[in-house]
Amino acid sequence: MKTSPNSTPSDRHQLHAYVDAVRLHAQAPVLVQRAGQLIKDGDGGLRTNPDVRIQRESSRTILFLAREFGLMPAARVGLANETVYHNHAARLLG
Repeated sequence: MKTSPNSTPSDRHQLHAYVDAVRLHAQAPVLVQRAGQLIKDGDGGLRTNPDVRIQRESSRTILFLAREFGLMPAARVGLANETVYHNHAARLLG
């Protein structure tokens, strides 16, 4: 993958986190379907399958990082505005 000249090591780490979250989010429903939404704990009681939490948290991570990377329409508008402001400031500062 070619990186932007403006990318930083932090950007690459965040992109890696995004890809990891997408992978986990894709795997979790398969595991939940196999074991069910509720599983028995060590005492025989029912509790929420931990894969449900993994799916929910990975979904939040995907949404957050998608906004950060401008992958969502509203975020792209914000990134475009930042570029306009940056270019305007650069012209003013000469």
